[in-house]
Amino acid sequence: MDKKTLLLVSGIFFGVAGILHLLRALSSWSLIIESFSIPVWFSYLVAIILLVLSYNSFKLYKGK
Repeated sequence: MDKKTLLLVSGIFFGVAGILHLLRALSSWSLIIESFSIPVWFSYLVAIILLVLSYNSFKLYKGK
């Protein structure tokens, strides 16, 4: 896999994951793993990080 393909795939993956985290946060869906409840603010933080990674991946993909 060449660099441009990797940047495109990672940009799409990070973007979709970021949008899903943002959707979870805005909808206030509960997320419980075993007995630990993940707070909604954590999804806002993860959404911001993932969307920034997606933006940077697409920016590098375009060569700017």
